Amino acid sequence: MSSRKFTNFCFIFSALLAFIFLITSCQKSDSDNGDLIAGTISLNVQVMHHTWGVPYTNIYLKKNTTVYPGEDTSVYDVRLSSDNDGKATFEGLHPGNYFVFSKGYDMIWGDTVIGYSPVAIATSAIENNTIDLTLIVSE
Repeated sequence: MSSRKFTNFCFIFSALLAFIFLITSCQKSDSDNGDLIAGTISLNVQVMHHTWGVPYTNIYLKKNTTVYPGEDTSVYDVRLSSDNDGKATFEGLHPGNYFVFSKGYDMIWGDTVIGYSPVAIATSAIENNTIDLTLIVSE
């Protein structure tokens, strides 16, 4: 192989390696939920029907909205399941506007229940970086 052909081969090979490196190094991680830096605010939600907590319901959180996104759960950013007391905690939030939605089955009442609420998180209204929300659900 002549020295000119070898030089051309090395140039093309180097350019190809640099191109592959640039493409693979610019991929976004799916685990960051759209935030570059996790926030420090926690939102404690308790799903309540009449006077009792509703256990094992799905609770959805949508960021950056003041309008109810509806029942299509694919549009929400985060999903948690409530514990035995109907409680769940969203962590790592930033100040801003959110919407919380829950739909589940109340085993005590024997029916499907649904509820939703806007949540405005302002740093001036937060104590210990925690906000508590009682989400009332009904049939």
